[in-house]
Amino acid sequence: MSTAAEVSDKFFSFYGAIFKALDVAMTESGLSHSKYKILYQLDTRGPLRLTELAEHFAFAPRSITEAVDNLERDGLAAREPDPTDRRAKLVSISPQGKAALEATKKVKAKVVQQIFGKLDADQRAQLGATLETLLAAATK
Repeated sequence: MSTAAEVSDKFFSFYGAIFKALDVAMTESGLSHSKYKILYQLDTRGPLRLTELAEHFAFAPRSITEAVDNLERDGLAAREPDPTDRRAKLVSISPQGKAALEATKKVKAKVVQQIFGKLDADQRAQLGATLETLLAAATK
């Protein structure tokens, strides 16, 4: 029988391994995991203020500014004036960013399938339920 500490160690080893596999594959396709996450938010939520992005990711404003600077430099995102506050800027995904995001989604799906596809339907359901329980305990 595994102790809570042993299971935790296995979980974090798995998390590190899957994160690395995803980041390597995604970076090779054009977007690092961190760029992907920001572009995904811009694509699903629409143009956002830097402060909204920083709050969502629990990043310091300076960190999100640097990340958006890099996205903008690469042509993946653009800043535009906020029509409701002339002092603020909105960040939006560019057409090039949307294309990169779509290509990377396919790579991410392939890596996820290679890993989680090793589980049968019952194992995936059990893992999903277990993770829901753990997530609820961690966010109390």
